[in-house]
Amino acid sequence: MNIKDIIGQRESNGDYSAVNSLGYAGKYQFGKMALIDTGYKDSDGNWTGKDGVTSKEQWLANHDAQEKAMDELMRRNTRALSHFGLDEFI
Repeated sequence: MNIKDIIGQRESNGDYSAVNSLGYAGKYQFGKMALIDTGYKDSDGNWTGKDGVTSKEQWLANHDAQEKAMDELMRRNTRALSHFGLDEFI
C-alpha cells in the first residue's frame, strides 16, 4: 500500500463519492483550498472545468481527476517542505 492509498483509506475508506459533514469531497476529502491549489476551482470557488470537472457531482464521479489532483497536491506540498528545509523529515 502506498501513501496515497493510505490517505484515501483514512479519509474516505477509499470512496471517490464520499462527502463529509463539512463538505470535503472525494476519496482524499478535498476542500475548497485544495481544489483551488490544484486548479479545479478558481479563487472565488467556482469550478474551472479542468479535466472536464464543472461541478461537485462531476468531481465525485471523476476518479482520474481526483488522482491527478492528489498527485499535484502532494508535489506542491513536497516543494513547500523542501523550500523551508523540512524535506529531511519526509
